[in-house]
Amino acid sequence: MPFIKQTAPTHVVTPRAQQSTAPQALVAVDPQNISDTSITSGQVQFAINITNSLPINSFVIRVSFNVNVTTISKSGLSFQGGVLGNTPNISLECINGVSVISSTIDLGISMLGGTTPNPTNGLLFKLTLDIAGKPGLSQIHFLSADLENGSGTPLNIQSSDGYFTNRLCSPNVYCKPPVAVFTVTPAVPLQNVPAIFDGSTSHTPNQNQTAGQKIVQWRWNWGEKDLEDSEFPLGIANQTYNYAGNYTVTLSVVDTDGMIGSYSAPLLINRIIVDIGILDLSANPSHEIQPGTIVTITASPANIGTSAANITLRLFVDRKEVENRVPRRSTN
Repeated sequence: MPFIKQTAPTHVVTPRAQQSTAPQALVAVDPQNISDTSITSGQVQFAINITNSLPINSFVIRVSFNVNVTTISKSGLSFQGGVLGNTPNISLECINGVSVISSTIDLGISMLGGTTPNPTNGLLFKLTLDIAGKPGLSQIHFLSADLENGSGTPLNIQSSDGYFTNRLCSPNVYCKPPVAVFTVTPAVPLQNVPAIFDGSTSHTPNQNQTAGQKIVQWRWNWGEKDLEDSEFPLGIANQTYNYAGNYTVTLSVVDTDGMIGSYSAPLLINRIIVDIGILDLSANPSHEIQPGTIVTITASPANIGTSAANITLRLFVDRKEVENRVPRRSTN
């Protein structure tokens, strides 16, 4: 029999995108960690659980793990005892080709009929991983998690990652995943406009245990097939999305000891809307004008689009352009 070990569950919650004002459900890896230096072969098993959820009839979950430390077992996914039933409809089950550090599992499950109780608490599925034999750390990270109830609108959720480690980062202290975080500027990013992704505040919880411990690599996945994964020094990246839409950005950071931690966040790229026009047009004097009288014509532009724009006004009188224009102000 393969060696399977579990520890008591604890949870560290990471907020995710808010889809509604309904109470948040928690999708979590359970146990939150399996830490044991004696586990160098065999298997470890994690449950992906749901708590405090409104009724659901399907879910689509995408998780990643470190293939240098763990690999997916041949019978690595199990739905027995799950809240969607023992024989749910599997609409998506894909184990992607591995990258340098991780593999991803895309899993879509739906009930054959009806919905779960309110509230819904219990098992979504079990994940069994083979130990690759190399001491290290493998974070079971939620790239995305969507729960649905048939309305077409994802429910409001939070997710909580977990991890396996069989390595000490300092005497008697197990390694933990580095904490990856990032911000995006501008707050409302636009298509074809560069945005700044700042992951410089990412850190490692091992830094007080190992002298000189710090983040040494920042790896970005942009969630867009036309944008290649990239690394930027000091964790600050410039990226431009050519198309509006919803994406998932993942930052994976590596610390001095080679431990890897990831953070994923949804990103909405907004479409650039150009909507400019004339807000006001006036003439002074405007009536009873004698020949030779100087008439001042004032035009005020308006921009109600999604981005700043330089506006140039041209004035025509009887189809002839007026040349002695005097701009009095610029408008963004």
